[in-house]
Amino acid sequence: MPTLVQAYKSATQRKMHSITISRSHKMLSINQTNIYLLKQKILCFLLTVGYMFANAQTKNFFFKTLTTKNGLSYNLVNCLLEDREGYIWIGTFNGLNRYDGFDFVVFKYDRNNPNSIAHNNVLSICEDKQGDIWIATPNGVRRYNKRSNIFTNYLPETKTKDASESNDAGNILCDRHGTIWVTTDNGLFKFNSLSSSFTAYKNDPKNIKTISSNWIERNAFTEDPEHDLLWIGTDKGLNCFDTRNEVFYNYKNNPAQLPVFNDNIIYPVTFDKKNKLVFGDNSEKK
Repeated sequence: MPTLVQAYKSATQRKMHSITISRSHKMLSINQTNIYLLKQKILCFLLTVGYMFANAQTKNFFFKTLTTKNGLSYNLVNCLLEDREGYIWIGTFNGLNRYDGFDFVVFKYDRNNPNSIAHNNVLSICEDKQGDIWIATPNGVRRYNKRSNIFTNYLPETKTKDASESNDAGNILCDRHGTIWVTTDNGLFKFNSLSSSFTAYKNDPKNIKTISSNWIERNAFTEDPEHDLLWIGTDKGLNCFDTRNEVFYNYKNNPAQLPVFNDNIIYPVTFDKKNKLVFGDNSEKK
């Protein structure tokens, strides 16, 4: 637990921000100092616009809209990634796109090609240490080898009664040590490269050191920039996973009584450029 306490103290010293949003999606409080009557769906837009106007005197912003008219496979975008070569990878509801600044290359599911993408709905993207692109889809995880131009499919759970739920991957993360982590509607999974299989981390009601819930929210999964920890938002609160000791800290397992843990619905979860932990606390209690 010293690692978690150190991480919390470090985040506190960095003025860790907890964003609390009422279940009605109409009230937002930041550090309990200011209250804004905003709708959650336009929160990011308003914050971005506010930042732009605040810095308008010193910075000029130029926007170029890319749509299906420019070659994008679909106008509804789920996720973005810039890889080490400078390509922009765009996950949409209808295909994976690679953009070089001029043209798009589109990857879609092909029932006649076993090496094609597993599903057209791309929900999350990351790049591993070898430069391969990993994507999370409703039909498992797919790794794209740039050199061979081949997609390889992996299922987090192969022996399950409800394959659709267990393999509906919502988040994927390639950590700084080279480990691939995946979340589904049925838990957290770690990829084992030697066996090409996954190790599952699920809630055990009899063990408080397990994750508080198997239901992990989308965009609520991030790596701590300074410690070997993963921060995870679920429908039963925020979890901090110590990847070295394989212990989860949450509202049930909180020996240090850290105030960040409760049983509220938590999403999104991220760190900003100054390594501040930022997460959304969604609850009917607020």
